[in-house]
Amino acid sequence: MALIVEDGTGVIGAESYVSVADAQVRAELYQWDFPEETEEAEQLLRRGAMYLEQYRNRYQSVKLVGGQGLQFPRDVVYIDNVLQESETIPQLLIDAQIRSASVSFEGGNLFATGLNAVSKSVGDVSLSYGNGKADNSAWMGDVMNLLKPLFKDAGLGAGEFVVSRA
Repeated sequence: MALIVEDGTGVIGAESYVSVADAQVRAELYQWDFPEETEEAEQLLRRGAMYLEQYRNRYQSVKLVGGQGLQFPRDVVYIDNVLQESETIPQLLIDAQIRSASVSFEGGNLFATGLNAVSKSVGDVSLSYGNGKADNSAWMGDVMNLLKPLFKDAGLGAGEFVVSRA
């Protein structure tokens, strides 16, 4: 099934913020592993978009169009204190989706909930414990750094509030 890409108009049923071809170019630019085969790339981009959906309550503002398939476009979004056009999909979000898809392609579990087990042995003494980090913690920093400017707490100050058009 062909990937339905959000174009900034609030596409109903959208599954991705980026096409396979554009994702492949961007992944190559950043040297992220990404599949060449279209069907596999589409599946991974859907999974990456689904991963980004979990942050719906942290993104600035509200959806632009009721019923749109994904969280963006959004009504009022500031990146680095600059108001973004409502009909644009931030490149940071697109890159976060591609990076999430890339991690999934590399074998990472986007939806891991367990803790890593750490074991150390010295002679007859062994110690095992969880280190408090989810299995995806190694790459999570990449995605979160891309998403942070899109979150409500992106440094707009303590008096921040949501403004939307009537």
